[in-house]
Amino acid sequence: MDAHESAPMPQGRLCAQKRVRLFAMDVDGTLTDGAIEVRDEAAAMRMCVLDGLGIQRALDAGVVVAWISGRASESVRARAGQLGVTEVWLGETDKLARLVEIADRLGIAAAEIAYMGDDLPDLPAMRFCGVSIAPPNAIPEVRREAAWVTRNRAGSGAVREACEMLVGSALSRKRSTPV
Repeated sequence: MDAHESAPMPQGRLCAQKRVRLFAMDVDGTLTDGAIEVRDEAAAMRMCVLDGLGIQRALDAGVVVAWISGRASESVRARAGQLGVTEVWLGETDKLARLVEIADRLGIAAAEIAYMGDDLPDLPAMRFCGVSIAPPNAIPEVRREAAWVTRNRAGSGAVREACEMLVGSALSRKRSTPV
């Protein structure tokens, strides 16, 4: 095993064993490559268009998508709006507490939740869920805890890969608008 691998469950088995109704994720280091570009006190973010289409397809398949980030960013809120993600929680210091609140409000059991994260603040939420996912550029502690480590790096299609795995053939083909 190289430095980017853990001993995750093969994705086919993972998919067959779990029905995911909620896919929650961190933003920085999951939807982005973790870099923050700062210009005149304002931060700019780059997100991968592949991830956007994956998220929209998961939403079309009936999966609730939630973004839970420790950092507040209007650019993140704007991108969520473009994609139709309504569960957007920014500036969260306790991601697990927010995830539990979302799940309780929506009547979704922990076993029906997937969480994708890349750093220490994500570990409690990842441990709570039925499916834990990490990109290969997550810190080693997170990769070790993840049930599945994507092949694609964060900010380069890792979320799209996770969406495809989680909802598989249930993905709707009806979205044709640019993301």
